Amino acid sequence: TVTQCDLRRTVQINDSKKLYMVQPFVEEAPENDSVSNAKSSGGKTERGGIVTITYTITDTGERKQLFGLTARRIKTLMITEPSPDACQKDKTRMETDGWYVDLAGFSCPPNRPQMPAIAQQAAGGCRDRTRYKSNSGATANLGFPLNVVTTIFDENGKVETTMTTETLELSTATLD
Repeated sequence: TVTQCDLRRTVQINDSKKLYMVQPFVEEAPENDSVSNAKSSGGKTERGGIVTITYTITDTGERKQLFGLTARRIKTLMITEPSPDACQKDKTRMETDGWYVDLAGFSCPPNRPQMPAIAQQAAGGCRDRTRYKSNSGATANLGFPLNVVTTIFDENGKVETTMTTETLELSTATLD
């Protein structure tokens, strides 16, 4: 995973399958629609509904030493709720529990959840508008993730996916 703060995106790379995925950061104005109804490459785009994504970032106050740095435990919650006329029909909940540190030179904006896959155009040319709402306080700064567990639940509360990201080595040495 490569986080590019200057380009406001995260790139995930799968070497074994020779695949990559680029996820833009959420725009700074979370109350505005973030997806326009531009034409798709296959023809006319059908306008869908509105998908509201509400996220909360909470610093638990817990601290521990990792890689010689003081890590903060931060939990995030992201709830996705489509309107009845939306192309995206699934209501989901994503919970993240992780340990983060502040690193010099790593200056990503705080409260920056990644743009979820639902913001992409659906099959058949239907495209929803996505509206973001934040319930996070000003002190909920993520920082650099060291150990993070993300769990995605369906609308019935059943676990669909669990992902773990773990930093195995961290160096702050200057590169040539």
